[in-house]
Amino acid sequence: TQRRRFHDKKLSKKRIDLLNSIYFSWDVLEDEWNKNYEDLKLIYIENGNSLVAHSHLLGRWCLTQRKSFKKGKLSSERIKLLEEIKFSWDVLEDEWNKNYQELKDFYEKEGNSNPSVEQNSFLYRWCGTQRRLFKKGILKKEREILLSNIKFSWGSDKEMQWNTKFNELKNSLKKDPNF
Repeated sequence: TQRRRFHDKKLSKKRIDLLNSIYFSWDVLEDEWNKNYEDLKLIYIENGNSLVAHSHLLGRWCLTQRKSFKKGKLSSERIKLLEEIKFSWDVLEDEWNKNYQELKDFYEKEGNSNPSVEQNSFLYRWCGTQRRLFKKGILKKEREILLSNIKFSWGSDKEMQWNTKFNELKNSLKKDPNF
């Protein structure tokens, strides 16, 4: 009632001042958004990212922000605030890019893009997933190009394992020709 009277300009200055003195919320939805944003900002400060599990209440709020953004219903002010804490608008795309960067770093260090299970079990499985998606014809073309640029092996797991072992042997011989 007080909010409606305030909005309709039917609330006296004295009552407005009294309500303000007890930190009365004039816009509950705005205050809730700001509280969630501040909670997410704390997570960003603590972790260096603003990723929250969807099972968490704040994670569901993040999902709502992504949906509002995609529908064009998120204000530019809110977009700016979220981008200041490196909010992820597309978690799956960001995760793929993170994994790709890890593989690219591996390639630059090792000279190949075929990590063995022993070298990096997560990256090994991720590479297998990319091969399966490619063989099914559902790997995005831009991802295929990025992977090809680091000489990604599109062959079977057995072929990839052979190439990995060959590269390990080659690297060992470089370090110790008497190997």
